[in-house]
Amino acid sequence: VGKLWFDSTNLTLQQYEVASGALREVSTSTFQAVTGSVTLVARSPETILSTPTAAYTQALPTTGVTQGKKFTFKNLSATAGRNITINASGGTLVWVVCPGNECTIIALQDTPTTNAHWALLNRGWPIFARVHKSADQANVAESTAVLVTFDTVLNDPASMLSANTLVFPVPGLWEVEGSLGMEGDNLNQIHCGIYLNGAETAGGDATLLVGSGTMSFVAIKTKALITCTTPGTDAVSLRMLYVGASTDAGDISEASADTSFDANKNTWLSAKYLGPALGNP
Repeated sequence: VGKLWFDSTNLTLQQYEVASGALREVSTSTFQAVTGSVTLVARSPETILSTPTAAYTQALPTTGVTQGKKFTFKNLSATAGRNITINASGGTLVWVVCPGNECTIIALQDTPTTNAHWALLNRGWPIFARVHKSADQANVAESTAVLVTFDTVLNDPASMLSANTLVFPVPGLWEVEGSLGMEGDNLNQIHCGIYLNGAETAGGDATLLVGSGTMSFVAIKTKALITCTTPGTDAVSLRMLYVGASTDAGDISEASADTSFDANKNTWLSAKYLGPALGNP
């Protein structure tokens, strides 16, 4: 115990392991550079430097892993969507590392097999996405909850935007904000709501009473705290509803006589990760 042996045949450094009574290979590397999924073992370097060529899933080891074993994953890619999904050996999600981010994970027990057996010491900086419109969405129908379309990404390293929704990549608590620019005639009431999986969220709506006169442009904003329980499926969208004259049709707008409205991008949707919720890793 405490002695190291050099295996001249396999050119590896080994140490006697009391629990098993066997010689085990000792890693002499401080990091491992990868471009995709690799087979990690208990003695793998604790720092994984990854430059993904595509999104991939990385399984954590279990055999020989002891309590306190750490892994740090650094995603060096600058290409949106090249996420590293980190799973426990049993397949449950531990974390998603988006391009430019990193995380450090520690084993809470020997032979970990589920995400409950691992904890995140460092989650990197919050995952954040914001998308907006580049053109008007004209002549939306009255008294109907209309899906706001988004075609321009301001920030989305995890590639959350899909079919005009933001799809959450990890479980936990998210702060979702939306802003709606609107113009038209006789728009008595404008309602802006944040929807989760097609259903309006409680408290995630705002209503503006504007009277019955001509309205050149107005923007309203709303916010909701949403818990994601099914990453990759749970998704949020922004929808609007207005009440006006029966013959009137308003525009969800990015254009205006005042060009500063367009420059400020008054119709947008964003989501920022705040941290795990109860019951999530």
